[in-house]
Amino acid sequence: MTIHCKTRKLVSNTLSSKSPDLGPCSIEQYVAKKARFRVAPTNRIPVSWPHDDKTHRPSTDRYGVFDNDLEEITKDALEKFGIEYRSAAVKKLTPQGFPAAEERTVIILTRETETDTTRWQEAVDYINEIIKDAAAQAGKKMDVELENYFESYYDISSAIRPGTSIHKSFLQIEHVVETEVRRSCSGLWTSIAYHNRRHKFADSINVGFLSLTGVVEQPTVIVFVTPGSMAHWGEVEAQICQAIEAAPFEEDVEIALEILPGFNVPSIGPSAAYTPTTSKHPRYLDIEPVPTLGASIGPQLSDTDSGSLGAVVNFQPRGGGEPRKCFLTSYRAVAPGDPIGRAVNDGLGIGLDGRSVVRQRIEILYPACCDSEYTKDLLAKFAKENTSPKRSHYANLVALIELEGVIGEVIHASGLRQSGSADRRHRMDWALVALHPSKDAVLNIPPDDSKFYRPISRGVESIFSYRAEPDDVISRTGDPVAFSWAGKFHIGPWGTAGRVNSMERTVCWGDGMVSKEIEVIPIDIEFAQGGDDGSMVFNAKKEWVGMVVGSDSEYAGYITPTADIIADIEARTGGTITLV
Repeated sequence: MTIHCKTRKLVSNTLSSKSPDLGPCSIEQYVAKKARFRVAPTNRIPVSWPHDDKTHRPSTDRYGVFDNDLEEITKDALEKFGIEYRSAAVKKLTPQGFPAAEERTVIILTRETETDTTRWQEAVDYINEIIKDAAAQAGKKMDVELENYFESYYDISSAIRPGTSIHKSFLQIEHVVETEVRRSCSGLWTSIAYHNRRHKFADSINVGFLSLTGVVEQPTVIVFVTPGSMAHWGEVEAQICQAIEAAPFEEDVEIALEILPGFNVPSIGPSAAYTPTTSKHPRYLDIEPVPTLGASIGPQLSDTDSGSLGAVVNFQPRGGGEPRKCFLTSYRAVAPGDPIGRAVNDGLGIGLDGRSVVRQRIEILYPACCDSEYTKDLLAKFAKENTSPKRSHYANLVALIELEGVIGEVIHASGLRQSGSADRRHRMDWALVALHPSKDAVLNIPPDDSKFYRPISRGVESIFSYRAEPDDVISRTGDPVAFSWAGKFHIGPWGTAGRVNSMERTVCWGDGMVSKEIEVIPIDIEFAQGGDDGSMVFNAKKEWVGMVVGSDSEYAGYITPTADIIADIEARTGGTITLV
């Protein structure tokens, strides 16, 4: 009995007989060379999957430069190369987690039956010259990609069910995979994940494409490396594959291996020029007079850092006295509020183990400065563009200015450290913020069940027993059980949902710390992203089961269990916390 490891092969989209092996190259080049059905012009590579489409008004982009006449020219050009045209769209594609791209890309889709790609490179180079000239005449730049959408690599992840042979095999190889990744990807790797993978449309009820019929989930080891990393990835992949196949196992199982660009948020360490900022990209807010769970918060002395308002608790200090109403968030989100004392706070925490540290007060704003300023700019722009009395942009701007301000002050925080056993160490990253009396009306009210996105393509995943009534309050704690549903607040009343993976994520943070984190894999578009650090995570029973301490570039969330947070707070502060 053995474990079989398979990988996607390098391919060529030209008539050349030259070997597709690239030798040392960037991870993006290596991944693109496996993407037989996505082709960009020569010396360009398609935007790596997973990617976001930041096009807000596709119809405007579609009929700008790329009009009906240019579309007909594109069809005729494809016909010259024996390629059947399906449709085209103009998009602003960017790798997930990166800021929006400035340039637009014409995505030309072929028929599903187009599987001979030997002339695709010639075709896309030819069409690129035509579209580039048309864009230049309009004073713009546009890229081109040619793809067969339903044959392309658009795999998404789902959780591993506990107790299965796949779960057991992953547990068997986990140590050898980490050992080999540390050796062959030193300084490059960011995390190791153990997921099921399948094409994003494989579950679609109404698609009916033959290429997706009978598609099954593929157990996959995913090694994420820093975007832009250079290595001989073919050799690295072969070495990891050999290590996997050398591990003994009692059954015959097949496991796929992928090496993909990806990062963690927060990265903690300094960012290289190619990597995205560790600060959250600002988001538009609908600010409420009384903050809700998941609300944007940030330190007063930072205009780039933010986190989320987490579980609302009563903190009973050691030695008695009046309990204080507080909320939890992540230490990382509030740490920039004391730039002078940050190094000490990182190492020792704030107010732990009976220490009375003389430091600068860390006051917390609601909303975070970066989100507030971003929203003000947008509202001012909207108010200027549309003066209709029915529009409330100006009123919303005034309300935001009146409501923003200090919501509380940090009284205890974990610092940056690890907790747990030697082989299962995880990040401990929490901060306890005492609420100001004027802002302490916030409660642990769960989102309505109608506020969770339910994608058609993954309908089965969306069926859970979560229901919320208007008077519900999250008042009990629970555990993040493997393969169970988990939810959190997103923006305003909206929530995001995921499933707890039975395999922990091995994370290499930017400061060199390596930890094992419980991960929640998105059921729909995302579970967590930058700025969600500190968010309360709850289960279908509306029990508090954990707190978000990070996320990855595919929007999975890393969470610390509630029991661990409570135990650490009690051990290090001498006080106790209970849900309000």
